[in-house]
Amino acid sequence: FWRRGPHSSSGSMIVYRSRRCVVVGNVGTFFMVNLWMALAAAVAASLLTGLLHLAPWRIESTNIGGVYFALTSFVGMLLSFRTNQAYGRFWHGTNLAFEMFGDLFTSTGNLIAFCSFTKAAKEEVIKFEQTLVRLISLLSAMMLTELQGTENIGNAPYEVLELTSLDEDAIRGLAEEEDKTEVVFQWIKTLMVENIHLGVLSIPPPILTRVFQELDAAMSKYHKAETFSKVPFPFPYVATIDIIMFIHWAFTPVSLVSIFEGSVWPMTVAWIFTFILWSMYLIAAELE
Repeated sequence: FWRRGPHSSSGSMIVYRSRRCVVVGNVGTFFMVNLWMALAAAVAASLLTGLLHLAPWRIESTNIGGVYFALTSFVGMLLSFRTNQAYGRFWHGTNLAFEMFGDLFTSTGNLIAFCSFTKAAKEEVIKFEQTLVRLISLLSAMMLTELQGTENIGNAPYEVLELTSLDEDAIRGLAEEEDKTEVVFQWIKTLMVENIHLGVLSIPPPILTRVFQELDAAMSKYHKAETFSKVPFPFPYVATIDIIMFIHWAFTPVSLVSIFEGSVWPMTVAWIFTFILWSMYLIAAELE
């Protein structure tokens, strides 16, 4: 439950307006695990307080407060580093994705513009333009599907422009390929070279070369963004944080009961500390 809980069912980004209280408008998508963990810690602190009132013994240690706050500081430091790294990966991956599609749009727009300079037959020009746009649409869907981690493009929520208009044998063969994105990318380059030979793309070579550079830049950024999708945060660090978080969570009620008098303060502080730390912990998971 706690492993799947912090993630939304679709795995998509939560959309919200920055000028209003986002928790009120997105309570269904807000992290629920931190609330449950904080509530469990508060209830445990309350039960321990009640047991100590009934029992003849009491937890007494002059150092338990120092040990607990030292552990809390250590956990906070680990979570700060983890969240920092996840935040950096989030924005770096997002920037690469937008730049990648910017390069694809620019190169496609340039190729369409170059067709106005050609002296080839109109039918050949229209065939090239329509095939190019369909392949770029297919390439974009393939890229997003790979970055999302979905194995089958049919399961991805991306619309492809007239996929049925492309060669059926080629599409069937593409379904069996492991590196689908690279195959479609090569199709686009082959299409360009063929139409250079046919005279559809008759723009001067120094200008046309720029389009190949833009396509190569888009593919390079795709592979960089792919590292964020396929290479997770190092497992030893994540596993260590998981263990330490549960140790801290179990240690919190016992420590606070021995530090504070009464039943209100241990329960309140346990809820606040647990909620804050688990929120930071889950933020990193959501950003990843």
